[in-house]
Amino acid sequence: MDDATDSLKKLADLHPLTSVAKMAASNFGAVSSSGEPPSPSDSSNPIMNIIGTIICIAALYFAFKCKTPDGSVDILQILVACCCSPCYLAYRLAVPCK
Repeated sequence: MDDATDSLKKLADLHPLTSVAKMAASNFGAVSSSGEPPSPSDSSNPIMNIIGTIICIAALYFAFKCKTPDGSVDILQILVACCCSPCYLAYRLAVPCK
């Protein structure tokens, strides 16, 4: 069984797409130069975290502000604001509340 695994690994290393995939993974930060995945502290950016938090808060604000015609809060809007806040924020900026 080990011989078959070794021969498959050698065959995969000879395939031209394997080297392209390894190069792309290292260029896009999926694998560090040592071959290990990057730690979370390497890929986290505090500015992006702050921007994401602001977008999420704004989306939740619009979700609670835009009520249904009977005056109640729509749970679907709150769910969408939580799950995909950039999309919901763009939607609410394009389609204002009634």
